[in-house]
Amino acid sequence: MARRLWPLLAALAVLAVLAAALLSNRYGLTALTSALFLPDMLLPLPVRPVTWFTDDPVREQVTLRYASKRMTADLYRPPGDGRHGAIIFVMGAPPLDLDDERLVKLGEDAARAGVVMLVPFSPDLDRELIVVEEPQAYVAAFRLLEELPYVDPERIGFIGVSVGGSLALLSAADPAIAARVDFVIPFGAYYDALDILEAVTTRSTVYQGQRQSWNPRQHTVKVLSKQIIERLDDPLDRRTLSRVFVERKEPTAADGSVWRVWCYLCPSLMVE
Repeated sequence: MARRLWPLLAALAVLAVLAAALLSNRYGLTALTSALFLPDMLLPLPVRPVTWFTDDPVREQVTLRYASKRMTADLYRPPGDGRHGAIIFVMGAPPLDLDDERLVKLGEDAARAGVVMLVPFSPDLDRELIVVEEPQAYVAAFRLLEELPYVDPERIGFIGVSVGGSLALLSAADPAIAARVDFVIPFGAYYDALDILEAVTTRSTVYQGQRQSWNPRQHTVKVLSKQIIERLDDPLDRRTLSRVFVERKEPTAADGSVWRVWCYLCPSLMVE
């Protein structure tokens, strides 16, 4: 009997040593936490095992004030006392609704893992508009987190997705907070607005000094078109060009010649 049990006992001993090693340092603990929570965040599981061994998070709504504007944000945090690291999650254009099931699960799981997550909802990004004052909202979010008693002010950073990644980088570089930002994690961000304009209009990009063909998503073309069109002075021009290039409707004789001029200047913005 002992001869049959020793492989099992040896395997259990190895697992115990590995678990102890994982839990004894921050990198192992991070890896273990990720392994436990990632399936819950990414997969539509019929049950959520993470809810069996973690406390229910607290969800609150706060208001960010910036540049004479207001922005609503949901705040997820672990219950109880103690200070925690915090994340400002900057979404793309358009952002998910704050009650979107995927977003709620992400915020709740972050809190269950011991992280405070602040999720702002931008009205401008909801209209697929990227405005100059947008980063000020996320600077205000950073300052709000710094003042909360359950947040460790030395462990606050940004995660941004798509254009939200670019906005997160701009926000983190603001002189008012730059020296205190702990981390910035952008996904699918762009570095330079002129580069992305060139890439979309020429259907090409430069990589390691070589120009290569590239086909942007229609949504990317649409959002970029809106940024340019919304900055025109004439309301009629804006309506006409939006109808043709954003709503993808056929131009009429009443639209005049402005759309023809636009097609001549930016033919690549017309997506089949």
